[in-house]
Amino acid sequence: MGDFSENNVVLVVDDDEMNLQVAKMILEKKLPCTVITARSGEKCIEILKSQYVRLVLLDILMPEMDGIETLEKIRSDDKIKNTQIVMLTASLDKDNIKKASALGVRDYVKKPFMPNELIERVSKKLITETSNKVLAVVDENNIEAWKIILEDNFKHEFVMKTTGAGGVEFLRKAEVSLVIISADLKFIEGYKVLNFLASEEKFENTPLAVTSPNKLFESVKKLKMAEAEDENYHANKKKVAHVVTNLIGYSLDSHI
Repeated sequence: MGDFSENNVVLVVDDDEMNLQVAKMILEKKLPCTVITARSGEKCIEILKSQYVRLVLLDILMPEMDGIETLEKIRSDDKIKNTQIVMLTASLDKDNIKKASALGVRDYVKKPFMPNELIERVSKKLITETSNKVLAVVDENNIEAWKIILEDNFKHEFVMKTTGAGGVEFLRKAEVSLVIISADLKFIEGYKVLNFLASEEKFENTPLAVTSPNKLFESVKKLKMAEAEDENYHANKKKVAHVVTNLIGYSLDSHI
């Protein structure tokens, strides 16, 4: 598992403050994660819409909006519908299990928490998620535009940073598969990231793109058009290479 808690944010949702504090203490002591808490479904959704969360531990039995209702609202919102969720339950009610399963949740942790079970279940989810490709994006102005293009077209997880210093701090701890620096970023902010990447051996083979959301969107459209129109798309490497070079800025033709 990557040793960076900033990218392993776990949200625990339970109306019982004691349960929240116990879960937070257990997880932060044993796993490289940051735990935040919420005491209602409404607050859970508010948090998910306002910041990055890798995993939600969601209690089923809560007043006003219970866990199943909260899960339904999460799955119906395009911006947060892919959030990874584990249900918390004091009793394995078959009806609730069936409803949660229909909404894509099949993982449960029983309450009261047994530390070893909680750690094992959350650890497995974080390891699974960490194995996905992570894109690091540095841009101070176009955050929503980046979120839209990346969420709609990439299965990869992505982390947004709005300053060069923030990007460097994240990259120092993270393992990423691609670094994207906005072409609109102030020169000094972009330079901080570029200078750091050049000085770190672990980024020697990490692709770097200096682009904009619009440019990336155009590249993605070209790739999709090529795939739709050309039966030999996967064999036609030249076409793909030209599209990729528009994004990452150097010629690949000689390497194909």
